[in-house]
Amino acid sequence: MDEADEKVLVVATRLFAELGFDTTTLGMIADAVGKEAEESKLLRLGKRQIYRDAFARLHAMEMARLESAAREVPDGPEGVHHLVDAFTDFVTEHPEFPALWSQRSLKDAIDLRFPEREFPPPLLTVLTSRSWQGLRRDIDLELLSWMIIWTVSCYVFHSRVSEQDFPFGNFRRRLHALLDQIL
Repeated sequence: MDEADEKVLVVATRLFAELGFDTTTLGMIADAVGKEAEESKLLRLGKRQIYRDAFARLHAMEMARLESAAREVPDGPEGVHHLVDAFTDFVTEHPEFPALWSQRSLKDAIDLRFPEREFPPPLLTVLTSRSWQGLRRDIDLELLSWMIIWTVSCYVFHSRVSEQDFPFGNFRRRLHALLDQIL
C-alpha cells in the first residue's frame, strides 16, 4: 500500500469511528486527506472498500500484536494476564477500534455484513486456540474473551471524557483483580 492510500485509511478510519459509515462521505475523506487524495487508488475504489480496508487494517494490527504477545507467555494464568495487557494496550493506542465497533452496534452501515464474519476478535481467536494450564476447569474462554473485549473497549471508548474520574491505572488493576477471580 502506498503512502497516499495509507493516509486515506488512517483518516477514513478516524472519520468512520467518529461519524459512522453512513454519515461519512468520500468528499469528507478526500478533504481531510488533502492533496494526497489525488494520488490514492483506494479513494477511487469507493467508500465501502475503504470501510472494509479500515477494519482489515485494524484487525491485522491487533492480531499481530496478540500473536506476538502469545509467543512470549507461558500457558498459565500469567499468560492470560499478559494477553489481556497486550489487548488493553492495543485498544488504548487505537481508540478508533472500539469507536468503529460502537458505531456498528448502533446499526451504522447495516447493509454491510462483512465485519462480523470476516474479522473475528483476535483476542477470542488467540485465547481459544491455545491449551492453557492452571486455569479453572470450568472456565469458558470464549465468554472470558468477550467480557474482556466489552470491558476494555467500553472503558477506552468512554474514558476519553472521564479519565480524571477513573484513571487508567486504576482500571487496569481492577481488570487484573477480576481476572484473578475468574481464572
